[in-house]
Amino acid sequence: IVCNGVRGVFQTARMDVLMQDGRVVSPTEFERLAGKGSSKKWKVSLRVMKANGAPGVTMQDWLVDHGLEAPRSRTPLSVAASNLDAVRRRQNASMLRRAARAAGLGGDQDEEGGGSGRGSRSHRPSCMCIICKQARARGDTWQGMNGGDAGSAMVNVFPKGAAARSLQLHQQRQRGPGLR
Repeated sequence: IVCNGVRGVFQTARMDVLMQDGRVVSPTEFERLAGKGSSKKWKVSLRVMKANGAPGVTMQDWLVDHGLEAPRSRTPLSVAASNLDAVRRRQNASMLRRAARAAGLGGDQDEEGGGSGRGSRSHRPSCMCIICKQARARGDTWQGMNGGDAGSAMVNVFPKGAAARSLQLHQQRQRGPGLR
């Protein structure tokens, strides 16, 4: 194995490391002696050395691949956090579609049955990509902003009046307090 340029031999039966000078140390001690003492996760910082001397897979991956350790499963907290993010993205998209419809801009293609099931290839009214930013700065739009093809007429997809204010308030609520 290798860690930060320091080499050793990992002994799987005892789960310790034989250093080049003959000392036997724990993986955590080997990590510390290699200058990675603050890492605290030896299974990630220790790597299996390839035949050419370059660092290879992590010890954690190697132990899992050889059946010496079970793969790590996601924690309930990380699963809940990703589910919450997905719900928030769906709610945000739904509110933006409603705001666009209220402004008379129409809905997405898939909602009207004209889509292929993959969703529309258009940018949201609040898109912050450089192309949309430049178009807004010029006061116009481009095809991707309204989901049209190259031959379609350009229409302003940004809500006006009450719908614009509603969208602005929604975006401020999404950013949270102190970020306005």
